[in-house]
Parts: sequence; C-alpha cells; structure tokens
Amino acid sequence: MVPLRVISENLGVTVNWLDSAVVLTKSNVEVILQLNSNKAVINGKTVLFDAKPYLKNNRTMVPLRFIAEAFGCDVSYSNNAVTVETKPLIIDGVTVKALQQEYYLTMGSVVNQGYDSLMTQENEAADGIDQRPLLR
Repeated sequence: MVPLRVISENLGVTVNWLDSAVVLTKSNVEVILQLNSNKAVINGKTVLFDAKPYLKNNRTMVPLRFIAEAFGCDVSYSNNAVTVETKPLIIDGVTVKALQQEYYLTMGSVVNQGYDSLMTQENEAADGIDQRPLLR
C-alpha cells in the first residue's frame, strides 16, 4: 500500500473525489475506487482486487500494483525493491528512457530520498546505457 499522492503524481494521473470515492483518470483510462472496498470500476467495468484502499494519518493508502497495472504499467519485485515500468515518456519530442525517484515509507510518513535522474536517447548514446523507462 502506498499513499495515493505518490503513485498518482508519478504516473501523471488526475485525482478527483466524489464523497468517499476517488476517481483516477489518465488518457482513456478511468479508475473509481471506494474507501474500504475491494471493488473498483475500470472504464465502466467492475473488478475485484485484494487490498482495500483506506485512510491512515489523513493519507489515502492504495494498492500499488493494482493502480499501476490499471494504467498500463508493469510491476516487479526484486531484492526488496518494487519497480514500476511505464510507457516511454516524450517531452518536446525527446524520448525519456529512464526517470527514477526513490520513496521510503517511515513511521507513516513518506520521505522522497535518493535522487531524480533523467536519461534521454541523446545522453544514452553518449553513456552507452540501455535502460527502459521506470518509476521506482
């Protein structure tokens, strides 16, 4: 479970609230979640998932894998790290090959530690590094 703000901002998802339901939208995908319910609506179709969204310390906690996969991302776990691979990001016609941010959850708070890095096709060729777009 991760704070809704962390996953929505990093995936570029718009968040709107309707009473106790949260509506997440991006491009042609709309996901509606209800607090404390394991049912969601994705583009008009009701689906079930394992973990119920809930409030903790005034933060809405949502299941990372469910949200990421609903918006077309691949999620993998390796060596205590979770990697969310997104579709390529294009900024002003330049394909971004890797965008990395690291978040740590500590005592109910989110700390954005680590670093932000940006790898484009231009500097990839210079560095000889082959990386897919990722959000970590």
